[in-house]
Amino acid sequence: MQWQQVAQGEMSEMGNLGDYEDRLEEHDKCKLQLNLRAPVPSNIAGQLHTQLRNLGVSESQVSSEGNTLSVTFRKGFPWLAVIVAAILSIIVLAILIVAWQLFREVGQPTSTLIVVGAIVGMVLLSYIVYKIKF
Repeated sequence: MQWQQVAQGEMSEMGNLGDYEDRLEEHDKCKLQLNLRAPVPSNIAGQLHTQLRNLGVSESQVSSEGNTLSVTFRKGFPWLAVIVAAILSIIVLAILIVAWQLFREVGQPTSTLIVVGAIVGMVLLSYIVYKIKF
């Protein structure tokens, strides 16, 4: 999976995160990554996941590794404001946030090049075979 960064900011700018909703296409897979002062306890990450699921956030997942907490979701309804509200409602988590980054999933450019190359190769091969026979 490759990610393209859409925006970033500090804790003080979390409330403005909803302003970046228009930079995401409908049905994009997105990731909000939070940089924390300390590792988040697994029960806090689980609590956030439960809240997001209860709020109907499409395909939401919450994972933590070290001092980073990631929330992935599928863009549909303007979820950023909902996700920020859920995060900030968990006081322990809100206190730990230092900065955030917003990403959207992008396709791998090499796979597109391989497909185009294969098509061009087949067309050239067909042309050569045609010229040899006639």
